[in-house]
Amino acid sequence: MGALDNMENSGSFFNYFYLVILIFLSGLAYQYFTVDRSMEIYTQDYINTALKNHDNHKLLKISPDKQTFKTLKSQEHVVIHFTTDNQGSRDIAYFPAKIGPKSKYYGITIKMKSLLHHQYDLKEIIRMDALPS
Repeated sequence: MGALDNMENSGSFFNYFYLVILIFLSGLAYQYFTVDRSMEIYTQDYINTALKNHDNHKLLKISPDKQTFKTLKSQEHVVIHFTTDNQGSRDIAYFPAKIGPKSKYYGITIKMKSLLHHQYDLKEIIRMDALPS
């Protein structure tokens, strides 16, 4: 009877082991499939916080030209919509995006510090029409 009990306990162990692996893989899948949306929210919050606090330094830091800075500064609240998935590589994410409902297209560059913890650093927002053809 002792051998039978050991088999039942080892089967229980493997059930828990597989459950832990399944939960871990589910968490990784969730991180992977929500990272773009997380960066979209991060970018929107970064700009809206700067606007709310009248922090021109933050807006100037991400605006490569005066027109982009003026466009961002003139708004009370921005809504950002990434129009594609991440077009960057490695630790740099790049998204074409619209800022506001009647906006022109912008290119948003984000440095990814940690995908697992959704930690980012907004580097630049550039007008797409300002890019060379």
